Amino acid sequence: MFNIYLMDSFSPKKRFFYKLGHCRELAITEYSFLSGDQNYLVNKDWLLGSEFIHVNLTGSLVFGGTILGLVDLTKDFSKVLTLLQENLILLKESKPDTKKLGLYLPKIYQLEGLRLAKQIGFRKINLAQQLPNFGSWKSVKQWFLVIPLDRYWLVGKINTYANQEFWSVLDQDLPHRDLKSGIINLKLARSLLNLTKKSVIWDPFCGQGRLIVAGLDLKRKFLASDMAINCVLETQSNYLQAKPIWSKYWKHFQLSGNFLPASLVTEVLDARTLSKSRNFYASSNLAIVTEGYLGTNFTQPPSLANIRTELQKLFDLWSQVITQANQLRISELVFCLPVYLRSKDVKQKLWPQFHHLLIKKTNYNLYYLNNHKPGILYSRPKSLVGHWIVKLVQT
Repeated sequence: MFNIYLMDSFSPKKRFFYKLGHCRELAITEYSFLSGDQNYLVNKDWLLGSEFIHVNLTGSLVFGGTILGLVDLTKDFSKVLTLLQENLILLKESKPDTKKLGLYLPKIYQLEGLRLAKQIGFRKINLAQQLPNFGSWKSVKQWFLVIPLDRYWLVGKINTYANQEFWSVLDQDLPHRDLKSGIINLKLARSLLNLTKKSVIWDPFCGQGRLIVAGLDLKRKFLASDMAINCVLETQSNYLQAKPIWSKYWKHFQLSGNFLPASLVTEVLDARTLSKSRNFYASSNLAIVTEGYLGTNFTQPPSLANIRTELQKLFDLWSQVITQANQLRISELVFCLPVYLRSKDVKQKLWPQFHHLLIKKTNYNLYYLNNHKPGILYSRPKSLVGHWIVKLVQT
């Protein structure tokens, strides 16, 4: 179970709200890792917490804002409008030149919200039928929401919205890109990087370097290695192209400071022989973060025999990688294993044993994430194979 409570446990310390992305477990875990907040509340697709984090630092939060107040659902809605009015007046007084306003209200109260906003002096008002998207946020930066949560109306103001446009441009402008099913996407890569606080990252299955280009602003240094020389060359090329794109869009992220890209070191290296690396050695600030090898990219649901064969290949590979990492005293590993989404037998019977065998005779333990499970399932609609996100920590 998540850290989910009834809203009766809401306290003034919960001052911020966040819209969770499609993988709720990953979004919750990422928020908790970045903020250090363990006493958040989760209700439907919303997270209420005590800490502010800019959603552009994440790969899984859609937008976030300030909680202005809560009103009991059983009370007259005029109390919600009064609270909204007070905050619109404060906005107008602090920014008198503001003419554009976005409002997301229950449909039956939209005209009342419109009339209220016009009386206060706003001239262009966007009344959204659905939650605002990035395009809405881009054109109107002052958005107020009224959201039903359990027995309360939450009245809030959006502060930050994830820049979807940037990720689309970055993906399209990379000289080497692969959109086939099962290949890591940039926002998932960013989330994986946020599951460790280490600033030096080794991706031993770098592929085309999507993990690196997704987190140029998050870490200090990357080592990208792969046994295929063409993958290493493509990673170098993507890295060089990504840096000016990041520099151009940095101001649109609304993050503080200047963009300082992580450095990159590359090496042709079989991940099963990490100790042969000439470039990286164990350090207290080093972690392995990678999508890893997910096996065959099935186009039809695999049979149980196919799955067992795949798992054996993966076990042989990862047992060697983890043994090597253990010998190098790399304290943290974050990686993905395949989940065959149409086979309950694998998920329920084979995975626990597989996890145990992977870390047997090493100093690693499975890190239980915020869902209190030894992993997070990340999957997309119509996928046959999902990502089981795992973190190992050396004891």
